[in-house]
Amino acid sequence: MDAVIEVSALRKAYGSVRAVDGVDLTLRRGEIVGVVGPNGAGKTTMLECVAGIRRPDSGVIRVLGLDPLHDRKQFTRRVSLQPQAGALFGNLTVRESVRLWCSFYPQPRDVDDLIAAVGLTEKADARVKRLSGGQYQRLRLVLALAGSCEILLLDEPTGALDPNAREDAWSAIRARGDEQTVVVTTHSMEEAEQLCDRVVIIDRGRVVADGTPSALMDQHGGQTVSFRLPQPPDEAVLRRFPGVKAVLLRNHGGGALARLVTDDPARTSEKVRARYGATAKDVHVAPNSLHTVFVTLTGTELKEVER
Repeated sequence: MDAVIEVSALRKAYGSVRAVDGVDLTLRRGEIVGVVGPNGAGKTTMLECVAGIRRPDSGVIRVLGLDPLHDRKQFTRRVSLQPQAGALFGNLTVRESVRLWCSFYPQPRDVDDLIAAVGLTEKADARVKRLSGGQYQRLRLVLALAGSCEILLLDEPTGALDPNAREDAWSAIRARGDEQTVVVTTHSMEEAEQLCDRVVIIDRGRVVADGTPSALMDQHGGQTVSFRLPQPPDEAVLRRFPGVKAVLLRNHGGGALARLVTDDPARTSEKVRARYGATAKDVHVAPNSLHTVFVTLTGTELKEVER
């Protein structure tokens, strides 16, 4: 497939903090790509540089062959951005807002179809200022989808949504045209796994993994053995258990919760029980997931963060 976004040696710093530190990335036509990482990983800064609303310190970005900073007229007709935060016109209705956004593009989508796609039909005539937080977030997604643009850049589009609304949002994104490329930043590994054709994991401003969800799980994942202890265990000892690839420890209920990512959950569990005996409570084994991939590569847990 054609490359539609090409990023080379991208860097952006804020004082001494390197938000984006040498990112190389190529995205192809028709993909839904999830960019995953914790707060401060550089996801939003990278997306804003690609969108041309933030100037990088160095590096080259080409989107559909265009320079995002200097080819703005052509760029904004072909690329749509939903930023992480943004204000809408509170006194317009939902339908008026969508109709306004559709008027900005040469080939807009149908207004009522867009509203229905995210479950806002009953609110079509409500003022924007009267919407709940989740409804407001759904409207912002609709506006990003309004123009049938070749590329959609969505910065945490489902962060404030309940599970049902999130499913509606995923369906609306999947219903894009076959030639449309979608880039979604997210804290949710479930979202990356369920929605995206490809996942890019960013940590401390760098790409640490890039591939399909299944390929990343095959290459970097493992099952998770979890158990509780009355006192924190020696992390170095846990790392020597059979099959262990990563160790996470945190305080829990006056004791410690240990999570071991392992290629050999049976032997790892056996070793846990042999060493800690009756003090190891509730030893559980969880299946492979993108979350374990993230833990393995970064040594930290990824949690969804409230706005």
